[in-house]
Amino acid sequence: MSATMSAVIQVSGTWKGFGNIRHFVIFGDSYSSVRDVIQTAEPTANLPLGTEWPGFTWNEPDLPNWVGHLLTKYAPGPKYDPSADKQDEAYLAAPLFAYDYAIGGATFLGVRHQVERFLRSDFSKKIDAKDSLFAFWYGINDCAYSSDPKPSLTALADFLDQLYATGARNFLVIDVPPIQKSPAYKGRYYDGRFESWNTELKMTIESFSSAHTDATTLIFSSHSIFSAFLNEREKYGFDSKPFSQSIWMDALHPTSKVHDVVAESMSTFLQSVPASS
Repeated sequence: MSATMSAVIQVSGTWKGFGNIRHFVIFGDSYSSVRDVIQTAEPTANLPLGTEWPGFTWNEPDLPNWVGHLLTKYAPGPKYDPSADKQDEAYLAAPLFAYDYAIGGATFLGVRHQVERFLRSDFSKKIDAKDSLFAFWYGINDCAYSSDPKPSLTALADFLDQLYATGARNFLVIDVPPIQKSPAYKGRYYDGRFESWNTELKMTIESFSSAHTDATTLIFSSHSIFSAFLNEREKYGFDSKPFSQSIWMDALHPTSKVHDVVAESMSTFLQSVPASS
């Protein structure tokens, strides 16, 4: 299997399907960030991001990133409605909360601070393994500074171990997209470092899974979905211009519309993973 494909590495008894996830804990960089400081407030049904909607995102102002699109459009069951004065009773009975610790510019060093902040939170003391999903999406900034992914992914293995020790059992790891196709790489030499990262990432998750057989480990490939819509832009509703502004908000960050495509694809993948018996 290619390292740039979404993959179910391992499913354990704690995975009861995406529809039963109530707590989605997210660590990463600007592609996932909904605030400009690490999260301190826990989310509520009326503020499922733990901050005012749609948060501080790195796409167009006042538009959601993939986290927001997931909560309002693509998560199974009743959805959060940011325009409603009062949320639907069905949603209030089973909301999906996003504990989003991601911060723009983060490398693995920044993600370490995010994990440490989470481990000091009240929620970390009351994790229910069956209704919580822990996600990591970082590596773009790490690859900008180094072509060697090993230090950053060694750190990821440590983060997973720490979360496992607190009771976390369901893990989603997101690989890096083909950033060499962004405006940031226009005219620059490319040495294949993003694909190298994704190959090493898969090996890291496989190793963690082998040592933790009661954990569920999933890899969602942002590389695959970015490659799909960059190769078939009009099929996904984007214009065909090189470095289109319908795709890139700036040299490195995608638009909210791209985040929407990512959220839909991620939800489809997660819903395709059957619940353990």
